[in-house]
Amino acid sequence: MLFLTFRCEGVEKIFSPAACRVVACRFGVKEPYRNFSSSRLGTCWTGDARISKDNTSKCTDYTSTLFKENSILQRPLYPPGFSEPPVHEEAMFVTNSVPKSLNHTTLEVKAFEMLENWAHERGPLHVLTGPAFDLDATGLKPSSETFQRMQLGPLSIPTHFFLVATWCSGEVESLGACDPQRLETSAFLLPNFPFTHNCESEEQTMWKNQARIVDIEKLTGLSLFTSLPAYQAVRLRTRVPDPIL
Repeated sequence: MLFLTFRCEGVEKIFSPAACRVVACRFGVKEPYRNFSSSRLGTCWTGDARISKDNTSKCTDYTSTLFKENSILQRPLYPPGFSEPPVHEEAMFVTNSVPKSLNHTTLEVKAFEMLENWAHERGPLHVLTGPAFDLDATGLKPSSETFQRMQLGPLSIPTHFFLVATWCSGEVESLGACDPQRLETSAFLLPNFPFTHNCESEEQTMWKNQARIVDIEKLTGLSLFTSLPAYQAVRLRTRVPDPIL
């Protein structure tokens, strides 16, 4: 998972406070989202010296029959095209690749278009994104035994990808300068695999898959907003999603 900072101008270095592996990323909205997983674009993943080979997925893992039959692609967790040159190579580390369904990618495009718009409209925007595994459809983080029992291929395929966006309702240079009472959030659990086909637009599907942050915490094992005053943390974590208009 990765903690990103969307800014219309300038760049910040942000660290994920609760990530299993901490990834530093300087991030700015420099160009529109592009699909970097297409073979047409010649994606070339590189090894990550920070992680042993035994604990790293291989590109050949994505050639299994299961992945091909279900159109599961090796895609970046966050778009390399958004990265600044000093960290652009890190975006192409194989450790930044995750199994995403072809159907999910249409939601991904819409999600990053939305975040770009929010960054321009609302100022500094922090985004936490990563995989979620609701393998037993309980809404709770699965046990290691469940992972072993439910794994069908060489890699565990996330059932969802979560996205938590945080911004300030006041005008500030960075979220660190925002009064906790003025922090606002919006969160999503976007389906990945299996993906139910319907006639909804990508935007409708996104808004119907809004989530409370506390539900994302239960599913991933993360604890968010731990440094905020208790009341403000509870307010953000239990915020009920906006009704669909």
